[in-house]
Amino acid sequence: MATVRISQLTAITTPTDDDVFIINDADTNTRKISFANLTQGLLNDSSTPQTKLGSLTIGGTLTASTNFVVDTNTFFVDATNNRVGVRTVAPDTELDVDGTVHVRNANPVRFGDANNSNYVALKSPGVVAANFTLTLPDALPAVTNLLVSNSAGVLGYSTGISYDSGSQSLDLGAIKLTNQGSVRFYELAANGSEYIQLNAPASLATTNAYTLPTAFPAASGFVLSADTSGILSWVSNSASAAGSAAEVQFNDGTGLLAASPNFTFLSSTNTLTVTNAVVTGTLSANGTTAYIENNISSSFSRAGSGIASAASFTVIVGATAAANSARVVVQARDTVTGDIEFYEHYITHDGAGGISELTGSGVQAPTPGTFLTTPTTAVSGADIVLSITNSALSGNNIDVKTQIVAIV
Repeated sequence: MATVRISQLTAITTPTDDDVFIINDADTNTRKISFANLTQGLLNDSSTPQTKLGSLTIGGTLTASTNFVVDTNTFFVDATNNRVGVRTVAPDTELDVDGTVHVRNANPVRFGDANNSNYVALKSPGVVAANFTLTLPDALPAVTNLLVSNSAGVLGYSTGISYDSGSQSLDLGAIKLTNQGSVRFYELAANGSEYIQLNAPASLATTNAYTLPTAFPAASGFVLSADTSGILSWVSNSASAAGSAAEVQFNDGTGLLAASPNFTFLSSTNTLTVTNAVVTGTLSANGTTAYIENNISSSFSRAGSGIASAASFTVIVGATAAANSARVVVQARDTVTGDIEFYEHYITHDGAGGISELTGSGVQAPTPGTFLTTPTTAVSGADIVLSITNSALSGNNIDVKTQIVAIV
């Protein structure tokens, strides 16, 4: 057999699996190997599918001109649409995961802005006591609303709370503040951090609900008023007078003003007229007449400069039935000399217009003094009228105090 040099052999440009290569086995044996066996485990540009057994280490760039697949669908690169699928060979987006994504060690998931200069990130807390899942709503809200979660972590849109971004307001329905919680209204931030605070009382006997007025007040100066149901309304701070002219205004017991012709004041004469007045203590006045209700121990003092000479001082003792009696004690002092006179006067009224002095053992008759005459008695309607006249010399004034003690 003629010797043929290897350089003289024709090169195979497209080998096939059944092509055979002659191999010098360590200068000992000459053997042959098929192309299929020779290239087993090696990468080539053949269109025939290849299998690489064992590990593959690539020291440079791995470029796939068509789809790149790992374990059928574990990792799939769609070269045509530039998409990546995890556990799917038909990714719908740039990254499509058919399974759970787990970001470890409280690391965030970032969402970059349009030019990727900043981002928004979501991350878990540093410590989570137990695993839980938040489930998003299945649709958009009908109107602007708040996202809330139930105890199972299912997110939904609140039916009792809504948010109006246009007016920056929350529609919360009823707000519950427990344990005497407070509502604070802060001043303008530029002016400081002071606030007005509203609190419930520390203790309530029952639940109270107040309803605000339906409109602004009719004029400035109105005040809030409440009825027994807690309905608030605006009322004028200047109440209208009740009753007729000269009748004195008083609280009728319900918080409203009332008046009566039995309680009048005439400013032209500075006269206060009261029908059936009850006095339980000392009654003082600058006038010359006092009205003392029957069966009530009271006293009346003449104030001011005293009673001038020959002037009368009148005390009216009310009597409403027969056998109404009274002990009248009169004390008088001359304002010039300082002399003091004192006497007692016992009277009775039969209830029918008759009046007389009380008599009997132990009853002291009135004793006239130097400048204070014995009181005279008369009947005016159902009352006993005592008139005391100053007869002091030289026109001296006197100060008089009269005490009335009812005797029944």
